[in-house]
Amino acid sequence: MKAVRSLFLVAAAATPLAAQVENSHPIGTIGAQPTIVAPQDPNLPQYRVQAGDNRFNGVVRVIMNRQDGTFVCTGSLLNNTGGTGILGAAHCFTNGVGQNITNSVTIEVRSAQTGSLLQSVTTAGSNISIKAGYTGAVVDQRDVAFIRLSSALTTAGSGYDIFSGGGIMGQTINLAGYGATGNGITGANTGAQTWMRYGQNRFDTSCLNGNTNAGNCAGVLAGNPSNNLNGFGGVLIGDFDDPSGGFNNNTSLTCFRHGICETGVGGVPGEVNIGGGDSGSAAFLNSNNTILGVASFGSRRVDVNPVPPFGAFGTAFGYACVAAITGNAVCNENNTFVRGFLNPTVVIPEPSTYALMATGLVALGVIARRRRSA
Repeated sequence: MKAVRSLFLVAAAATPLAAQVENSHPIGTIGAQPTIVAPQDPNLPQYRVQAGDNRFNGVVRVIMNRQDGTFVCTGSLLNNTGGTGILGAAHCFTNGVGQNITNSVTIEVRSAQTGSLLQSVTTAGSNISIKAGYTGAVVDQRDVAFIRLSSALTTAGSGYDIFSGGGIMGQTINLAGYGATGNGITGANTGAQTWMRYGQNRFDTSCLNGNTNAGNCAGVLAGNPSNNLNGFGGVLIGDFDDPSGGFNNNTSLTCFRHGICETGVGGVPGEVNIGGGDSGSAAFLNSNNTILGVASFGSRRVDVNPVPPFGAFGTAFGYACVAAITGNAVCNENNTFVRGFLNPTVVIPEPSTYALMATGLVALGVIARRRRSA
């Protein structure tokens, strides 16, 4: 395989109020250290999947052989796909205008404890479906893709279900992926990731890209409180808070402008962020391990001194929502797209139902005989 390299697509957002924001798609870095940006050393046990913890068995490493090079993202095996359905981010497979430029994609299942390769399946780029309406922009609420594998993954468990319900803002989420590691001071590193890391955070707000009124992502990311959509936008946004509180007031996107200032998740210090290569990874609701969205972009303010590195304390991240959220049109649109690839759920009737069905069949038989004798 050719050398794997990193790709960052950077765009400057609009600048309401005084804040200026820079967003990026970090879709592939490979080097010496693995995944998730932690408040401290990401190699500490709390960021490593321990023996017996099977929650992230279906988180897979995605290697894209694209027309412009080879890159790495993360994906998730979905339940009800027969082991052949992977959820990921559209930008991992497309160019800047949303066109699929992937020749082939390889899905790797690796041991969460050792990083050793357990299974690898390669499929053609034509088996990648991109959400209709995706523009290729850095911030795009339709940044969702589905990969249909040519053969089933047999070492990744049964896969994940997608959340359905409401009230996801402020809930604890689990983030897991094969992206760059780092810490809250220096931000995300570049380096190879064959080991998974994970940690927790929460979504603080949401936005709608392209919306000119309340809730537009340019306004939300730049910190305009009047644009806060809470849980009703298609892009779910969280930030990376310093557990000491030292970075919140001057660099945090959601703290400085939206007044959402935290020093940890559920009172426990230690939020995590995402880095290059985590794109496409899922945000799992901690309470039941269902999927809320897929990692789409990182964001930072550039009107502060010093400007924080991507992945450092005070920066933010965005996920394209795929959950079925009550009253959220964009989330539900993405959810419908993904569910269209799932196998129908087979419902096994109760014994009494079989009896009713038999009665119905007999009745139909009588009617048929009567019609033939008429």
